[in-house]
Amino acid sequence: MSSSDSNFLPAIMPGAEPFFLPGNETGILLIHGFTGTPREMRFMGEYLNRMGFTCLGIRLAGHATRLEDLEHVRWQDWYGDVLNGIELLRSCTSRVFLAGLSMGGVLTLLAAARCQGIPGAITMSTPFTLGKDWRLKFAPYIKRIIKTAEKSGPDWLDKEMYSHHLEYPAFSTPGLVELMKMMKLTRESLPLIRIPVCLLHSKTDAGVPIENMVQIHGLIGSEWKEMVTIETGSHTMTCDSERQTVFEHAFRFIQKVISA
Repeated sequence: MSSSDSNFLPAIMPGAEPFFLPGNETGILLIHGFTGTPREMRFMGEYLNRMGFTCLGIRLAGHATRLEDLEHVRWQDWYGDVLNGIELLRSCTSRVFLAGLSMGGVLTLLAAARCQGIPGAITMSTPFTLGKDWRLKFAPYIKRIIKTAEKSGPDWLDKEMYSHHLEYPAFSTPGLVELMKMMKLTRESLPLIRIPVCLLHSKTDAGVPIENMVQIHGLIGSEWKEMVTIETGSHTMTCDSERQTVFEHAFRFIQKVISA
């Protein structure tokens, strides 16, 4: 490969690679959040793998490389990554659960509404909307001019874990526009969900208030839908101080669905 060719293949951040952890006949697809990386799902994957499950942590298009890579990605690319992950796990397991953080939770809900044969879904810190920031409504018009948006400071309690966190330093404005399109479609699709769903959210999530979980829960069409409130911890609950509690709730939910 020539050096010019390599410009089209940006390197994945060291430590942010996708992962596959083989286990039993139950597969878990782990989906990271917007501007995040598979690393934020790695600890959950390792825990569930120790419990026996086969775990796949995917890398969504435009992530874990360079922030500018999100300028050219569409929401359909992210959804396609999820569908590919489901099919990969189905090739080596007999059932596939979905588990997503933040935007990964949005993708989880969209797939739960659209895909046949998914036994259950878990969402964490998942937004119903992106809030009322007045700048968001202008994003579709300024995305080619203002390509990034500043992030607020971290809300993590576990500072040691945060020191090893991998993510983009800012938001991509074109990426936010695609996220908003996908979230609108997901909101419209929530009544179509008929499978068991477990929603987890932290009371102290500074990025996505816990009211988002209540709004999502109210529209999901399933009879089996659970809300789990985590008392402390940040938006990135799979890595912060209450991660073990999150993992245990997810494990118990999966076990209940399998045993039902």
